Amino acid sequence: MKLRKHLFAKKENFLEGLNQLMKENNYQEIILISAIGSLEEVGLKVSDSLSENPEIIKFELEGPFEIVSIAGNVKMTAAGEYHTHIHISGALNDGAVQGGSLYKGRVFRGGHGLQLMYTVES
Repeated sequence: MKLRKHLFAKKENFLEGLNQLMKENNYQEIILISAIGSLEEVGLKVSDSLSENPEIIKFELEGPFEIVSIAGNVKMTAAGEYHTHIHISGALNDGAVQGGSLYKGRVFRGGHGLQLMYTVES
């Protein structure tokens, strides 16, 4: 497994940036390993229970959202579209940690952008 890194610019839409990374490199799938940086305008999804058909709860956080952990993948589907599945946790400005399945986020305007470590599946 060869680790690769990608730097996302300040204010960049994180999910759109992942799709662009896939497109520019003609990747079929990338596996997210870790990230250093922060997001803002974060959208997370969680299940409300352990039932077979749980309700999905969406919530949004203004940020900054300092990434504590990240895992997931981006795959090219048979229809030629990108499918993103990312689990993330991050610290808020009061030290509380929130997490869930990421459905939106923008690289925080402060700092030096966001560095992502990933590997490519062939």
